[in-house]
Amino acid sequence: MEDYIARVARAAAERKGEPVFNGSVDHARVIVGAMFKHARKTVDIYSGTLNPRVYSPDDVLDEAQAFVATNDHKVRILLDYAEPGLKENHPFFQRLSTYDNIDLKVLPTNISQKIKFHLLVADDDCYRFEDDKSQVAAIAAWGDAKGGKHLKSMFESLWSVGNFLTA
Repeated sequence: MEDYIARVARAAAERKGEPVFNGSVDHARVIVGAMFKHARKTVDIYSGTLNPRVYSPDDVLDEAQAFVATNDHKVRILLDYAEPGLKENHPFFQRLSTYDNIDLKVLPTNISQKIKFHLLVADDDCYRFEDDKSQVAAIAAWGDAKGGKHLKSMFESLWSVGNFLTA
């Protein structure tokens, strides 16, 4: 795992578009933490339920909190499904609830059931993409403007039909 962490850290710091493959929940956690650490302005996440094993470990929450602590940074989270009390019970939202630069939406069920992928896009040129949302396997890259812009466009389309989560 140490080699994987070092490879992700190098790819994220160099931002040359080098692909990094993700084959486990632990890999996903490392990649998500690095996305928050190296994002410059935006992080957009489309996830099933914001898996706590990926988005709630202290190392990820530390990077997310450092990112949102800057007022001109923005996080948008789009979910397939939100459990009742998500904002109150999920460690990500418990820790970051005081920040106003995080928006949360949920896709209508009839749309989310048709979407086969999940993704995270940072700054239009960094991403983690799962082409099959029933699996944890994904590809990530930092500094891939072509891939990042394409995925950002896909996120924007989905975001436009999502509904803000209230209560």
